Amino acid sequence: MEQHRPRDGVNQLFKPRNFGDDYHRPKTIRAGNLFPYRLAGDCRDVCRYVSSGGGETDFQAANAFFQFFHWGGYAVDLFFILSGFILNWVYLSNAIQMNWSSYLRARIARIIPLYYLTIIFCAAVIVYKLVRYGSTYGNLEFPKDYVLNILLLSGIVSGWEHTINVPSWSISVEFFCYLAVFPLLFLLKRFLTGKPYAVPALIVMAGISTLGLVTCYNLAPVPIWHWHWDASWLARGIWGFSTGFFLCSLHQKTTFWKPGGALIDCVYLISIGMFFLVVFKFMPSQHVLYALPFLVFFSATDRGLAAGLLKTKPFQWLGERSYSIYLWHMVCLGSYTYFLHARLSEFGYDLVVLALILGISELSYRFFECPCREYLRKFPRPVSPG
Repeated sequence: MEQHRPRDGVNQLFKPRNFGDDYHRPKTIRAGNLFPYRLAGDCRDVCRYVSSGGGETDFQAANAFFQFFHWGGYAVDLFFILSGFILNWVYLSNAIQMNWSSYLRARIARIIPLYYLTIIFCAAVIVYKLVRYGSTYGNLEFPKDYVLNILLLSGIVSGWEHTINVPSWSISVEFFCYLAVFPLLFLLKRFLTGKPYAVPALIVMAGISTLGLVTCYNLAPVPIWHWHWDASWLARGIWGFSTGFFLCSLHQKTTFWKPGGALIDCVYLISIGMFFLVVFKFMPSQHVLYALPFLVFFSATDRGLAAGLLKTKPFQWLGERSYSIYLWHMVCLGSYTYFLHARLSEFGYDLVVLALILGISELSYRFFECPCREYLRKFPRPVSPG
């Protein structure tokens, strides 16, 4: 979801205007191919959410395009892994100390403005329908759900079920990771600095966190008084974010090893193979999560046949707008465009909705997301006395 326009690997990826003044440019690591995976996840989520959110319609059940991508929310887990990897890379590659105020400012500027814009838009539509037709959406409860969404707690409390803009449940979980998980991982990384057992420790921790991520899909609700909390949504974020963080630390510790392009291409092919095994039900769907850490780790090397493809202008253009695509795609789907189903063929409907998503995302990115980010980055800071 981070903005980027690479020309030579990582040197063009991470710019101070995107991350705050505590920016540190990595000098020995390349990850020019990481961000397009966010786009791939967004494209898959566009299909997944429309085919599973709130139950399938006859149109969705018959649409092979939707059904091919109807295999769970694992792209969101990829987002969490990438977030942990990228934040470690950007803030801790060349520094042990942190400017926490600048870090928090950059994180808020990155995700909060668009989050609230989409929440306000969806809430306005819901209120309009409630006033005009006396109807609302699904399981939403007023005013509790509005408060949860405003405080970025809906995803932590109940995932997407009580989130006004369904995809944004993961934003509340990710923001929690920014505030609570990243500082703890920072302390752990500082503790491991200079330790001879750092590399094996990181391998073990990355493996444990990946296993934890997989087991989240079988996590039982946590009883709290008269309430049973489905903690799996938050746990997915914590385990995925931690996995990415450990992978980045491991990458930084093993710069002496440069895997060849053939090995990296094999990792890509195996990952794609696992995806198809899941799609055609030859293996449990959550097992595809085991491929994601390898995919992220080897993609950071900026080698292999896929590296050139992922750095082409179309992928970079889409990758820059992936966050807008992610938060706007449900607005362009479901009841918002349902009237088009009877007027267009399946293929025609797909094209119209895709164009609508990309168009709104471009406008949102260019005229709202970027200006807000720039403004918050330059927002006046308190001057210390003396």
